[in-house]
Amino acid sequence: MTKENYMKEAKTAEEYLRARYGAYRGHYAWREMEEAFNAGAAAEREACAVIAFNAKTYIEAAATIRARGQG
Repeated sequence: MTKENYMKEAKTAEEYLRARYGAYRGHYAWREMEEAFNAGAAAEREACAVIAFNAKTYIEAAATIRARGQG
């Protein structure tokens, strides 16, 4: 999922929370979604770095990283 997709979902969550709880809570939904995206992106980068470090060739590393998105 791209950052744009996460931000779209955050906007939807923000609109829902604003309608239900008011502007104060809606603002936090946006921030929490952005923080969740950043944490997920950091974990994915680290996982890819481990794969690259352990691979014998860059071709093997690329294939393994691409396979992560398939399943």
